Amino acid sequence: NRFHLARDPAVVDVIVKSLKSVKKQQSAIRRKQDQIEADYEKQFEKKHDADELFENSSRSPRDFDIYNKKVKGITKKLDLLRLKQKSLENDFTRARAQLDGAVTAMSKVLDNLPAEALPAALDALRAGWLESSDKEDRVRWVDALADLERPGVAERLRAAVDDLELDVKVRAAALATLGARKDEQVLEIAGGNLSASAPWDMQAAAIEALALARHKDGIEPLMEFLRREDIKRLREDAHTALLGLTGEEHGP
Repeated sequence: NRFHLARDPAVVDVIVKSLKSVKKQQSAIRRKQDQIEADYEKQFEKKHDADELFENSSRSPRDFDIYNKKVKGITKKLDLLRLKQKSLENDFTRARAQLDGAVTAMSKVLDNLPAEALPAALDALRAGWLESSDKEDRVRWVDALADLERPGVAERLRAAVDDLELDVKVRAAALATLGARKDEQVLEIAGGNLSASAPWDMQAAAIEALALARHKDGIEPLMEFLRREDIKRLREDAHTALLGLTGEEHGP
C-alpha cells in the first residue's frame, strides 16, 4: 500500500521480488502443515493401538492406569498440534492477503506512473508475472491490468488472448477481462473464440466477455453459437448471456 504513490518503474521489480519472498514463506507454511498432519496421523494410530491393547487386556486397575496415562499423553500432544495448526492457518491467511495485496499495489503503481515510465514498467511486469512459471502469477498479471485505463494496457490484454504459448486459463481470463472493460475490439475477439476449434475455456470466456460487454452486437454471435449441437454445458451459459443482452425470455 505504501507503493501506490511511487513514480518510479523500479517499484514494479520491488513488488515482484516481495511476492517471491511471500510465496516462499507460504510454501514453508504448507510444509509445516503437512508435517503436522502426519504427526496427527501418528498420534491417532497410537490412540487406536492403546484402545486395542486395553480392549484385549484384563482391564485391571493397573491396565486402567497404563491406558489413562497413554491417552493423556496422546491428548496433550494432539492439543499442541491443534494450536500449531491454528497458528499456521493464521500465518497462511496473512500470506494470502499479502499476495492479493500485491495485485492491488501493482495496479496503483501502474496507474500512478508518468506516461513515459509506463511502457518499461509494463515490460517488467510481463517478465515478472506473465512469463513466470507460477500459474497464479500469470493470472495476477491479468488481475493487475484489469481495471487499468492506461495507454498500451488494452493492447497487451488483447495480445495475451491471441498468444497460443500462454496457458489457456490466462488467455481466457484476459478475454473475460476485455469484456468487463467493454473493450472496443472485444466483440470481434470473442466472436473468433466461439468457434468449435477454440479450446473449451476460450469458448466459455468468450460467452462471459459478450455478457459483460453488454453490446447488442453480441446477440448474433450467441445465436449462431446456440445453433451448434456440440456445445453441451456451454449452451446454458450462452442462453443466460443472451437473456441478459436482450432482456427477453426465450423458448427452447
